[in-house]
Amino acid sequence: MAWEDLSGRIMSDLNAVRAQRHKANEYKRHNAELNKAKTKHYQEYKAVVKKNENELTRIKSEYETTISNLQNDLEQKLFAAREKQKQILEQEHIRLNSEIENLKAVQKDKVRELKESHENQIVEMNTSHEKTLDIAQKKFAKERAKYEEV
Repeated sequence: MAWEDLSGRIMSDLNAVRAQRHKANEYKRHNAELNKAKTKHYQEYKAVVKKNENELTRIKSEYETTISNLQNDLEQKLFAAREKQKQILEQEHIRLNSEIENLKAVQKDKVRELKESHENQIVEMNTSHEKTLDIAQKKFAKERAKYEEV
């Protein structure tokens, strides 16, 4: 019995050692699988992050390009509008100067006409005055001649 007891104990110790080794090996295998899975998922995570960062960079670049293009378009439109405004302003300035010159010419004509009219009136008044004086002198001379005859 002692032998059986001893062999039973040895077997049970051997089984315990085997079970412990098996447990340790399983623990190591599980840790290795866990580490492998962690590494794999971390690499996948990094790849997704890198992909999304590249996509974000691309989107930002497209946005900045679009903004730049729109800003250039607006600046070109603003420049064109300013040029058109400048041309219209120059045309209006030319038209205004033309109108001013026309008004000055009309004013000069009116002044000339008024001067001629006044000069004609003065001439007519002088002529009328001279006729009146002539008539008065003739009447005076007639009346004087009457009185001298008497």
